Amino acid sequence: MNLARFLLLIAAVGGLFMSSNVASDEHLDWTRATYVSAWGPCPQGGSCGSVWLMDRATQSIERKGLKAVASHKLSDQEWTQLEEMVREARQQASSCPAAPTDVFETLEIVDGDGTKVSVEVTGCVFDQGTNAPKTLTSWLQKH
Repeated sequence: MNLARFLLLIAAVGGLFMSSNVASDEHLDWTRATYVSAWGPCPQGGSCGSVWLMDRATQSIERKGLKAVASHKLSDQEWTQLEEMVREARQQASSCPAAPTDVFETLEIVDGDGTKVSVEVTGCVFDQGTNAPKTLTSWLQKH
């Protein structure tokens, strides 16, 4: 399976398991987070997406996709900023407007006890206004 199809599959499966109780916690205690950005249809052998893996233990981000893999160790200040953006994006996900059908933006968070919460944020990322998921996506694309 090529990377583009894999990314689209991740986005689609993530949407199926989306939590309806998204904005209940003030202090999200997460250990890992994954952000998937994918679009389609993707040409055979093409790369139509990226995945960012965020790990609290190492305070690092690993980006996979677009025919490249890159790792980035964050400073304490950058990590604190990222934690806040992830928390806000998770809280705002339930109020995202309707999304385009050919793109997928999904945030999956794994908390301290291993519970996974997957939220669809596509509508927010493509909304004209300012919001936390759009801010998180912009920030990740720069790192």
